[in-house]
Amino acid sequence: MSTFSIKTALDNPSWVSGASNFNAIPRSSLTYTKYSGQTMIYCNHPETITSTYLGENNYCINKATITTSEALLYASCNSGVNAATKFVVRVYNPNSYNVTITKVNSGFNCTTNWYPQVGTYEEFFNTVSVSNTIQPYQSVWIEEESVLANGRFEALMKYTLTGKLVMAVYLTKNKNNIGDNPSYPPVSLTEYSGTAPAFYISTRNTLNAKGLLASYYNSAFYGISNKTFSGNATESNPITLLQGGTASEDSGTYNNIGNYGLQYAFTTTLKNDKSSGNVKFKGYVISNPNSHCAGIMSGGLAKARFLGQNGAGTGAGYNRWNFCETGTIAPGGEITLDYQYMHLGRGCTPGIIQWEVVEV
Repeated sequence: MSTFSIKTALDNPSWVSGASNFNAIPRSSLTYTKYSGQTMIYCNHPETITSTYLGENNYCINKATITTSEALLYASCNSGVNAATKFVVRVYNPNSYNVTITKVNSGFNCTTNWYPQVGTYEEFFNTVSVSNTIQPYQSVWIEEESVLANGRFEALMKYTLTGKLVMAVYLTKNKNNIGDNPSYPPVSLTEYSGTAPAFYISTRNTLNAKGLLASYYNSAFYGISNKTFSGNATESNPITLLQGGTASEDSGTYNNIGNYGLQYAFTTTLKNDKSSGNVKFKGYVISNPNSHCAGIMSGGLAKARFLGQNGAGTGAGYNRWNFCETGTIAPGGEITLDYQYMHLGRGCTPGIIQWEVVEV
């Protein structure tokens, strides 16, 4: 297995510009396998948290009972409060024995524009180890981050647990004024908070140079985070989220499902099956014109980019990111790459991973 240095080149090729061109790109299917023993706590409702829904008014962003050994907290929200607030997380131990929760990865950013996702993802892969042991029937605050007045914030935190815990997520001016048994804001069909039974999914595929050279733009294209979540194992996210702890939905009605938090672990073999002539392979992430943020991790190092035509942020105005280029591969040779992709946000637009082969 090999890792690669992550490139940062951005461009805007005419053949992917515009919604019609983007949607015309032929996409191959990938079959995904879910990791087990995981819970994703997904927080995007209310997407804009007004003073009405602060913790001291007995509202939470999300509340989940975690019975798995791993948990990932993802929050993507805007503060609608014209004052500084805090993003806080409290866990409660409902058991008759001690439970330890350890934070092993952590990323948090707050800005006054739309794009704190980039820094949050890159920070997330800086490994940490922060443990809290919670006594029976007691609660502990495990997170407290500063949020700017009318700021936009992203949180991405991974934990390991030794037993069942209840986690509640809030935005607040003063956590000491938060009571027990918080309420959910009214459920929305366009914004979403809930849980999922997985946050890592894996896929393995092989690409042959001769096949790519005979294909559209010498490439294979894979659709990631499509808008329709039909529950099948190809192209869409194969996870089901529970909203408000009760309703089970994975349809296109909930148009943000799966865009944030879900991480794709790729193992891709790139093979030169030609009888003569060297090749290289190039990897890209492509967005449609509505834009999104994307992240790539290789060898424990992560980079994220803003892609798309509308809005400010790193890479604004570009919709293709060349994240990887292999060395020269001789006939009969191959290279297998391990990397992770994450679809970070800015709406619910899909992303495409492109692998291109070039003769050298």
